[in-house]
Amino acid sequence: MPARTTLAALILAFASCRSADVAEYSLATPEQALRSFQRANVADNYEFEFRSLASRLKTEMDLSYNTYTLGRDSFMRQHRRELALFLESDIARVEYSPDGTTARVELAAEGQVGEIVLVNEPFCEWVADDGAGRAITRKVGLDRDVPAYVSVSDGRTVVDVPLGGGDEPPPGRIAEFRVARAWKFLELLGIREFRFDEAAAEGERRKGAGGKAEP
Repeated sequence: MPARTTLAALILAFASCRSADVAEYSLATPEQALRSFQRANVADNYEFEFRSLASRLKTEMDLSYNTYTLGRDSFMRQHRRELALFLESDIARVEYSPDGTTARVELAAEGQVGEIVLVNEPFCEWVADDGAGRAITRKVGLDRDVPAYVSVSDGRTVVDVPLGGGDEPPPGRIAEFRVARAWKFLELLGIREFRFDEAAAEGERRKGAGGKAEP
Protein backbone atom coordinates (compact mmCIF):
# COMPACT_ATOMS: atom_id res chain seq x y z
CA MET A 1 0.00 0.00 0.00
CA PRO A 2 1.57 3.32 -1.03
CA ALA A 3 2.47 5.89 1.60
CA ARG A 4 0.17 8.87 1.64
CA THR A 5 0.57 12.46 2.64
CA THR A 6 -2.43 14.45 3.84
CA LEU A 7 -2.26 18.19 4.38
CA ALA A 8 -5.23 20.26 5.43
CA ALA A 9 -6.17 23.81 4.55
CA LEU A 10 -2.92 24.44 2.67
CA ILE A 11 -4.20 25.45 -0.76
CA LEU A 12 -5.86 28.64 0.47
CA ALA A 13 -2.97 29.53 2.75
CA PHE A 14 -0.47 28.86 -0.01
CA ALA A 15 -1.98 31.50 -2.29
CA SER A 16 -1.25 34.26 0.22
CA CYS A 17 2.42 33.38 0.74
CA ARG A 18 3.67 32.94 -2.80
CA SER A 19 6.12 35.42 -4.29
CA ALA A 20 5.04 38.26 -6.58
CA ASP A 21 6.62 36.44 -9.53
CA VAL A 22 4.44 33.37 -9.02
CA ALA A 23 1.37 35.56 -8.57
CA GLU A 24 2.16 37.39 -11.82
CA TYR A 25 2.88 34.26 -13.85
CA SER A 26 0.41 31.40 -13.56
CA LEU A 27 -0.59 28.42 -15.69
CA ALA A 28 -3.57 27.41 -13.54
CA THR A 29 -6.17 28.09 -16.27
CA PRO A 30 -5.95 28.62 -20.05
CA GLU A 31 -6.74 32.31 -19.56
CA GLN A 32 -3.99 32.74 -16.95
CA ALA A 33 -1.56 30.85 -19.17
CA LEU A 34 -2.33 33.21 -22.06
CA ARG A 35 -2.06 36.37 -19.95
CA SER A 36 1.12 35.16 -18.28
CA PHE A 37 2.78 34.30 -21.60
CA GLN A 38 1.82 37.73 -22.95
CA ARG A 39 3.40 39.45 -19.93
CA ALA A 40 6.46 37.20 -20.03
CA ASN A 41 7.01 37.90 -23.71
CA VAL A 42 6.88 41.66 -23.22
CA ALA A 43 9.28 41.32 -20.27
CA ASP A 44 11.63 38.99 -22.22
CA ASN A 45 11.16 36.37 -19.52
CA TYR A 46 12.68 33.49 -21.48
CA GLU A 47 12.55 31.13 -18.51
CA PHE A 48 8.78 31.40 -18.08
CA GLU A 49 8.15 31.22 -21.81
CA PHE A 50 10.09 27.97 -22.02
CA ARG A 51 8.45 26.59 -18.88
CA SER A 52 5.02 27.30 -20.35
CA LEU A 53 5.68 25.06 -23.38
CA ALA A 54 4.20 21.56 -23.15
CA SER A 55 6.59 18.74 -22.28
CA ARG A 56 5.37 16.82 -25.33
CA LEU A 57 6.14 19.75 -27.61
CA LYS A 58 9.67 20.11 -26.25
CA THR A 59 10.27 16.37 -26.58
CA GLU A 60 8.95 16.18 -30.14
CA MET A 61 11.02 19.21 -31.17
CA ASP A 62 14.06 18.13 -29.12
CA LEU A 63 13.95 21.66 -27.73
CA SER A 64 16.24 22.49 -24.81
CA TYR A 65 16.23 25.70 -22.81
CA ASN A 66 19.58 26.73 -24.28
CA THR A 67 18.35 26.14 -27.85
CA TYR A 68 15.17 28.07 -27.13
CA THR A 69 16.99 31.09 -25.69
CA LEU A 70 19.40 31.24 -28.64
CA GLY A 71 16.67 30.88 -31.27
CA ARG A 72 13.81 32.69 -29.56
CA ASP A 73 14.42 36.21 -30.90
CA SER A 74 14.68 34.93 -34.46
CA PHE A 75 11.44 32.99 -33.98
CA MET A 76 9.64 36.06 -32.67
CA ARG A 77 10.93 38.24 -35.52
CA GLN A 78 9.82 35.70 -38.11
CA HIS A 79 6.33 35.76 -36.59
CA ARG A 80 6.29 39.50 -35.83
CA ARG A 81 2.82 40.13 -37.24
CA GLU A 82 1.24 37.09 -35.57
CA LEU A 83 3.00 37.94 -32.31
CA ALA A 84 1.63 41.50 -32.33
CA LEU A 85 -1.91 40.16 -32.66
CA PHE A 86 -1.24 37.40 -30.10
CA LEU A 87 -0.12 39.94 -27.51
CA GLU A 88 -3.38 41.86 -27.96
CA SER A 89 -5.63 38.80 -28.07
CA ASP A 90 -8.54 37.95 -25.82
CA ILE A 91 -10.09 34.53 -25.44
CA ALA A 92 -13.24 34.20 -27.54
CA ARG A 93 -13.98 30.54 -26.83
CA VAL A 94 -12.44 27.51 -25.11
CA GLU A 95 -13.25 23.94 -26.13
CA TYR A 96 -12.06 21.18 -23.81
CA SER A 97 -11.44 17.59 -24.86
CA PRO A 98 -13.79 15.00 -23.30
CA ASP A 99 -11.11 13.92 -20.83
CA GLY A 100 -10.31 17.53 -19.89
CA THR A 101 -6.61 17.25 -20.75
CA THR A 102 -6.60 19.50 -23.83
CA ALA A 103 -7.99 22.98 -24.46
CA ARG A 104 -8.43 24.47 -27.93
CA VAL A 105 -8.56 28.22 -27.38
CA GLU A 106 -9.97 30.59 -29.98
CA LEU A 107 -8.36 34.01 -29.80
CA ALA A 108 -9.72 37.27 -31.16
CA ALA A 109 -7.84 40.52 -31.81
CA GLU A 110 -8.59 43.44 -34.11
CA GLY A 111 -11.34 41.52 -35.86
CA GLN A 112 -9.08 38.54 -36.58
CA VAL A 113 -9.34 35.05 -35.13
CA GLY A 114 -6.58 32.57 -34.28
CA GLU A 115 -6.20 29.40 -32.26
CA ILE A 116 -3.80 27.98 -29.71
CA VAL A 117 -3.80 24.54 -28.11
CA LEU A 118 -2.89 23.88 -24.50
CA VAL A 119 -2.52 20.66 -22.52
CA ASN A 120 -2.92 20.19 -18.78
CA GLU A 121 0.19 18.93 -16.96
CA PRO A 122 -0.86 18.81 -13.28
CA PHE A 123 1.91 18.51 -10.70
CA CYS A 124 2.69 18.22 -7.02
CA GLU A 125 5.46 20.31 -5.44
CA TRP A 126 7.11 20.33 -2.04
CA VAL A 127 9.54 22.83 -0.54
CA ALA A 128 11.37 21.69 2.59
CA ASP A 129 13.65 23.49 5.05
CA ASP A 130 16.83 21.43 5.46
CA GLY A 131 17.35 22.75 8.98
CA ALA A 132 20.04 25.21 7.93
CA GLY A 133 17.70 27.71 6.30
CA ARG A 134 18.13 26.29 2.81
CA ALA A 135 15.18 25.26 0.62
CA ILE A 136 14.99 21.86 -1.05
CA THR A 137 12.37 21.63 -3.79
CA ARG A 138 10.91 18.52 -5.36
CA LYS A 139 8.27 18.48 -8.08
CA VAL A 140 6.54 15.48 -9.67
CA GLY A 141 3.83 15.09 -12.28
CA LEU A 142 0.40 13.80 -11.29
CA ASP A 143 -1.41 10.93 -13.01
CA ARG A 144 -4.81 12.54 -12.53
CA ASP A 145 -6.16 16.08 -12.52
CA VAL A 146 -6.01 18.20 -9.39
CA PRO A 147 -9.66 17.79 -8.23
CA ALA A 148 -9.05 14.05 -7.78
CA TYR A 149 -6.69 14.85 -4.89
CA VAL A 150 -8.61 17.67 -3.22
CA SER A 151 -11.71 17.60 -1.04
CA VAL A 152 -13.47 20.55 0.60
CA SER A 153 -15.87 20.03 3.50
CA ASP A 154 -16.68 21.44 6.94
CA GLY A 155 -14.51 24.48 6.38
CA ARG A 156 -11.43 22.40 5.54
CA THR A 157 -9.47 21.88 2.34
CA VAL A 158 -7.67 18.54 2.37
CA VAL A 159 -5.09 17.36 -0.18
CA ASP A 160 -4.43 13.61 -0.31
CA VAL A 161 -1.69 12.53 -2.74
CA PRO A 162 -0.52 8.88 -2.96
CA LEU A 163 3.26 8.62 -3.05
CA GLY A 164 5.03 6.08 -5.22
CA GLY A 165 8.66 5.13 -5.60
CA GLY A 166 10.85 8.21 -5.95
CA ASP A 167 7.94 10.57 -5.32
CA GLU A 168 8.60 11.15 -1.63
CA PRO A 169 8.90 14.71 -0.29
CA PRO A 170 12.43 16.10 0.05
CA PRO A 171 14.22 15.62 3.38
CA GLY A 172 13.63 18.27 6.02
CA ARG A 173 10.58 20.03 7.40
CA ILE A 174 7.90 20.77 4.82
CA ALA A 175 7.59 24.54 4.37
CA GLU A 176 5.29 24.58 1.33
CA PHE A 177 3.15 22.04 -0.47
CA ARG A 178 0.80 22.37 -3.39
CA VAL A 179 -0.93 20.53 -6.18
CA ALA A 180 -1.64 22.61 -9.25
CA ARG A 181 -2.81 22.53 -12.82
CA ALA A 182 -0.37 23.72 -15.46
CA TRP A 183 -1.93 24.56 -18.81
CA LYS A 184 0.98 24.55 -21.24
CA PHE A 185 1.18 25.48 -24.90
CA LEU A 186 1.18 22.66 -27.43
CA GLU A 187 0.48 24.86 -30.46
CA LEU A 188 1.13 28.59 -30.83
CA LEU A 189 2.55 30.93 -33.46
CA GLY A 190 3.53 28.06 -35.78
CA ILE A 191 6.23 26.99 -33.36
CA ARG A 192 6.45 23.43 -34.71
CA GLU A 193 7.52 24.63 -38.15
CA PHE A 194 10.37 26.80 -36.86
CA ARG A 195 13.92 25.40 -36.95
CA PHE A 196 15.19 26.38 -33.53
CA ASP A 197 18.36 24.34 -34.04
CA GLU A 198 19.36 26.39 -37.09
CA ALA A 199 18.40 29.69 -35.44
CA ALA A 200 20.29 28.70 -32.28
CA ALA A 201 23.40 27.84 -34.30
CA GLU A 202 23.24 31.24 -35.98
CA GLY A 203 22.70 32.89 -32.60
CA GLU A 204 25.71 31.07 -31.20
CA ARG A 205 27.80 32.15 -34.17
CA ARG A 206 26.82 35.79 -33.75
CA LYS A 207 27.43 35.56 -30.01
CA GLY A 208 30.89 34.14 -30.58
CA ALA A 209 31.68 36.85 -33.13
CA GLY A 210 30.47 39.56 -30.79
CA GLY A 211 27.76 40.57 -33.24
CA LYS A 212 24.15 41.41 -32.68
CA ALA A 213 21.04 39.89 -34.16
CA GLU A 214 19.17 41.96 -36.67
CA PRO A 215 16.38 44.07 -35.11
